[in-house]
Amino acid sequence: MPDSILEKFDDPSSNIGLASFQHKRLGAWDLYTQRETWSWSNVFASPFGSSGALSNYRQDFVYAVQTLRDLWAIAGGIVVLYFLALVPNMFLPAVSLWYSGQLIKQVEITVETRVINSDELFNIVAAKFLCSMLERLLILMTDKAEASLKLRTRRAYMNRVSRAISRLDVPTASDPIVRSKLTQLAGSSMRFPSATAAVQVLSQSMTVISAVVSIISQASVLYSVLRTQPDGAALAATTAARYVFSLLYSEGFWQFTNSTWAATTENPAFLRMMGLYISICSTKHRQEIYTNNLATYMSDALKKLQDQLGDVSSQPFWDLHEELSGSNTTMSQLRTFLETALKELPKGLFMSRAIHAPLSIPVSMASLNVVEQSTSSFLEQFLDIRVYLWRLSTSMRTIRVLYEVEAVDNLIPDGKASYPENAQSLQSGISVEFIDVSFKYPGKEEYAVRHVSFRVEAGQLCVIVGTNGSGKSTLLKLLTRVYDVTEGRILVDGIDIKTLKLQDLHRATSVLFQDYSHFQLSLRDNIAIGDPDNASDDDRVLEAARLSGVDTIIEKLPEKYDTYLHRPVQDIYNNIPPGVKKLFGRETTVNAGRMGMGSHDKTDTWLSGGQMQKLAVARTFMRSLPDDPRVGLLLFDEPSAHLDPRAEYDLFARLRTLRGEKTMFFSTHRFGNLTRHADLILYMHDSAIIETGTHEQLLERGGQYAELWKIQAQAFM
Repeated sequence: MPDSILEKFDDPSSNIGLASFQHKRLGAWDLYTQRETWSWSNVFASPFGSSGALSNYRQDFVYAVQTLRDLWAIAGGIVVLYFLALVPNMFLPAVSLWYSGQLIKQVEITVETRVINSDELFNIVAAKFLCSMLERLLILMTDKAEASLKLRTRRAYMNRVSRAISRLDVPTASDPIVRSKLTQLAGSSMRFPSATAAVQVLSQSMTVISAVVSIISQASVLYSVLRTQPDGAALAATTAARYVFSLLYSEGFWQFTNSTWAATTENPAFLRMMGLYISICSTKHRQEIYTNNLATYMSDALKKLQDQLGDVSSQPFWDLHEELSGSNTTMSQLRTFLETALKELPKGLFMSRAIHAPLSIPVSMASLNVVEQSTSSFLEQFLDIRVYLWRLSTSMRTIRVLYEVEAVDNLIPDGKASYPENAQSLQSGISVEFIDVSFKYPGKEEYAVRHVSFRVEAGQLCVIVGTNGSGKSTLLKLLTRVYDVTEGRILVDGIDIKTLKLQDLHRATSVLFQDYSHFQLSLRDNIAIGDPDNASDDDRVLEAARLSGVDTIIEKLPEKYDTYLHRPVQDIYNNIPPGVKKLFGRETTVNAGRMGMGSHDKTDTWLSGGQMQKLAVARTFMRSLPDDPRVGLLLFDEPSAHLDPRAEYDLFARLRTLRGEKTMFFSTHRFGNLTRHADLILYMHDSAIIETGTHEQLLERGGQYAELWKIQAQAFM
């Protein structure tokens, strides 16, 4: 067990150690709950959260004000309607309570005088009815306004989130703290919490304010009602007893759900048991289990581990917590009995009064009913503030993350110089020079490249050769400023790339990285996105697909260029009969009779690794055509790694033709036909360039390049 239970990214000095936690064993699990000092201040603060939570609420106030400004800019008219419906509703409960007090007075007068004032009684009942109807109408108007706000703001905030995330560079987005915020912000294909969080902040802020206003107004009216009633204070106190008891002895009061806690298991039998169970249930291991006759072995091993652990220790954590700390415990059942008894206290007080003053029974009945209902409503609303604040805090967390991500500065600073001065110069290529460049990846101690120096003239073909991990890909990432050099300089046409505008540098460069990715878009869009300026040009898309060789593959697919590799949105279903294999014409896996989402990831098997690489090459070809004047530097990082020899030969031939007079960098760990045509070969080993020259020059020197060339050549003899 480490010394610290919790370790923070941003402040290691605030790590929380074992001494601050109380340990409890739950089956195979070790539960650590942070020790907290009990005090009466915690009791009174409990409905509102801890003092730390209150501090967060104060910090969130600034974001709440900013959110209101944003909403006003998006849909100011709807915000006005929202407030017009909401504000009057804050006072209606107090008005209704006042009329309840008037009703009790009329009952008292009737008992004393034996005369019913029908008109006054009718007016009171009518007023209470109108209060109830008006309250319901205003709630309906508020809900309608809130729904309209969500519709108006969803698109705006979804676009805002996408812009906030997409602008981040690779080192910034890879930072653990930023990455955590991005995960919270992004949401999923089925739900976008950040898109509606702004409206929820407004709604929940007003709910809290409304609750506070309502509590204050009801408290003043309730006081005036109780003051005139015999035993009114006693009735209110006995009604409140149940709520106070429920608060003091609820699980939330003892802070399990709100306190800091963590659970882990180091039980080797439990870990192995769960590993076996997950492996058996996972479809990705089905082939291994089936072909190696592992079914009986794994099932028997699972059963043996279950027997070894027993009933309790073989249970998941949440099941154990529910059983040991939930409603089935003796203390929980005892608290339920006590709550029931306290609930009957007001009726006991009424019976006592009725015995001593039988003639007051009608008044006492009315008082009991009104006071009990009013006090219960008041206390429930008081306790509900805690829930309202928790909901507001949840929404504020999402909004806070959005504002924080928007304020994040990229680690790669943008340059100020435009590039190039003459756009036509790019057709003749770009010169590139590395001057004593060294680089370490963020958080790493070892160098990825060390003391690299070379120069490639405009229009030349440079092939970078070396084993995996030698630093080939890193050179191309430094050249495109995915990362900045740790030491040294990189010049483009004699200009330090750090001084150039990043957008201009990237516009002049077409690059295919080894660790390419495909977007959750159609095959057509995956190609077209390589050149956003010409993404709507179908002829250009088809030409790029033809040049990469992926066109013949796409044409064989049922939906051709409209095929999705990974369908980004799943179909939703409910109560589907068993045996369904297709949903809306697509192969799917559904759970019969249950609500859920249909999975359509079978398209994963339609393209092999080599075919996927051809698709990535097609995307790069969108901006690599020889007649494109915007690009002067072509970078290909291991573009043939998954291709067969024939496809690799065809790719090399196309690349030589397509580059025209432009500068091209090509990295590879295999010696191919392209190295024979290279103007410069950089041979890398152990993060450094150890040999440079043409193919013939390096063979004549008889160094490591020549040695590896002979080894690969012998494989074909």
